[in-house]
Amino acid sequence: VSILVLLSALSLATAMLWVLYDIPLQTRTGNSNPSLLVEAANGEPIGRVGSLADNVERQDFPEVLIKAVLSIEDRRFYTHWAVDPWGIARAAHANWRAGGIVEGGSTIPQQLAKLQIVGAERSLDRKIREAFTAIWLDLRLGKDEILTRYLNSVYLGAGARGMSAATRLYFDKDLSDLTLAEAALLAGLIQAPSRYDPIRNLEAAHLRAAVVIDAMVETGAINEAAAEKAKVEPAKLKLSQKTALANS
Repeated sequence: VSILVLLSALSLATAMLWVLYDIPLQTRTGNSNPSLLVEAANGEPIGRVGSLADNVERQDFPEVLIKAVLSIEDRRFYTHWAVDPWGIARAAHANWRAGGIVEGGSTIPQQLAKLQIVGAERSLDRKIREAFTAIWLDLRLGKDEILTRYLNSVYLGAGARGMSAATRLYFDKDLSDLTLAEAALLAGLIQAPSRYDPIRNLEAAHLRAAVVIDAMVETGAINEAAAEKAKVEPAKLKLSQKTALANS
């Protein structure tokens, strides 16, 4: 009976992936409200209205940022098949030890599926569709393209969508100039951009960044000395009226 059930499940999974295979890959960008720069009568910028988003290539993301995001969001990204049972177990254990949610169990392909295809409805049906869609994305796009789309579309607070836009918003600089402390702060925003909003609660953002830095040490992305330096010298905001929200 158990073999029959397993074969039935595999057949169902194969059928669902076959149905998904030819779905167009033109997914939602999430930037339906592009930004406009508001200027005073004398031409001085006074803020932005609307969302801020950039689309950049995989090679434009610095390795320190890639390592920060993968360490906290999906450590086995390049080795799992879109869904990671070990990652779910590790996240559950970490959350139990911390007495709260410090890690999520969804892989980056799952998060991208939720962001751009299946939506964020809280239901078992939606979660199952998310898992199968993540596997489909993994098969069709490959790891680097999934990572690029994810880093370009993840919401990071204050109307910023994507790492490049958030870098300009919070630090007024290019991706290539990110420090370890800044990369950790950005990676930390993914879980809860409102809770860790550095504009309104920089202390919370720094505490979350420290969690990311610890995760980077655990994965071997950085050493203890680099981690300690990044914690002692946390990221400082440098807001620009060209990218900050007009009402912030």
